[in-house]
Amino acid sequence: MNVFTPALLLSKLGGSVDARQAVALWPLAANMAAAHAVGLLLGWAQVTLLRVPHELRPQAIALSSVGNVGNLPLVLVPSLLASPGMGAAGAGAG
Repeated sequence: MNVFTPALLLSKLGGSVDARQAVALWPLAANMAAAHAVGLLLGWAQVTLLRVPHELRPQAIALSSVGNVGNLPLVLVPSLLASPGMGAAGAGAG
C-alpha cells in the first residue's frame, strides 16, 4: 500500500490537475513541507535526548521526518477523490 498509493494517486489525478488547480491546492504542499519540518525537528530532538550513536543519527532523523507523514495519504487520497472538481471523483465507486 505504501508503494502503490502515491503511484495510484499520481496516475488518477495527474492528468486532471491543471495550473489553476495546482495553485488552489497549495495547502497540500505546504502541509507536507510542514510535516517534514516537524519530523526533522522531532528527529533531531530524539537523537539529542536519547544520545543515539553518531553513525545512526542521519538515519534516525530521516526516518522521523518520513514517518511523521506516513498516515497523511490515508486522509488526502479519499478527500481528493471525493472532490467534485477532480477527474477521478468517481474512481472509488463501482
